[in-house]
Amino acid sequence: PGRWQQLVDDVVAAGENRVVVSSEYFCEADDSVARRIAHGLGGPRLHVVVTLRPLTKILPSAWQQYVRNGLRTSYDDWLEGMLLRPPYDRPTATFWRRHHHDVLVDRWSSTVGPEGLTVVVVDEADRLMLMRTFEALLGLPAGLLEPEHGRANRSSSYGEAELIRALNKEFKVRDWDADAYKTYVRPMQLHLQTERKPEPGELTIHTPRWAVERAADIGAAAQQKIAASGVRIVGDLSQLGARPAETSEATVEPMLSPEAAAAAVIGAILAGQSETEKQVTAVHHEPTRLLARRLADRVLKKARLR
Repeated sequence: PGRWQQLVDDVVAAGENRVVVSSEYFCEADDSVARRIAHGLGGPRLHVVVTLRPLTKILPSAWQQYVRNGLRTSYDDWLEGMLLRPPYDRPTATFWRRHHHDVLVDRWSSTVGPEGLTVVVVDEADRLMLMRTFEALLGLPAGLLEPEHGRANRSSSYGEAELIRALNKEFKVRDWDADAYKTYVRPMQLHLQTERKPEPGELTIHTPRWAVERAADIGAAAQQKIAASGVRIVGDLSQLGARPAETSEATVEPMLSPEAAAAAVIGAILAGQSETEKQVTAVHHEPTRLLARRLADRVLKKARLR
């Protein structure tokens, strides 16, 4: 409450100046929280912008993000939980709160009015589209905003995601606490994301055809409801129901290269801050579940040395 009030006070203190407040967590607000947010951040002056991507694109990125936060469920099992098993809230209850697009738009449109909401459908082929759109919305000179460069927000490869998931399972089996996870696995994840670039041909996370079809149907239904809502739309709304041409039915055992495994080990060792932390035992191509067990053993050894 204190931090929220400080934010509200800062917005009020800005007077007539334009203020931008951005957070992906706003999409998790229920009706009452949405009203509170709208009241605190400007009331009738507030304009809400909702950015949307096709659900078919969101599925793999959402799963890997949940894995980074401790999820132990495989991608296929997670898809079944989100798309096939009512009430579609296990193992990640926040997914549909964030990505039921027509419900999200309706909630905020009901809060600020259709005229107070703009839906931006992201153009995956134009990496500058969001920058140019927000420049226009904010009255900024064209070309002023530039996307951040770097790898911090890049997608994980399938092998990287499976390595983290296997580590999550090892932590559960060994009954390690959240502090140990924060101390060792979080820095390793960051090291992988920022210091490593996936190799050419490295497996990405592929969504099976049945899930693509289901997600596209849900997106198409949301598209129709949003189109009829009266809100302002920027971009191609039909993309919400688009079906990607390429999907994969094959399940392949994820493999991580020596370079990738070494990067993971280095991240865990650097987090430990002890003894010969720069020395990394060589590893060969092998399934990520075995690498995870090896990493977990190293983390346990490090923890005992602290």
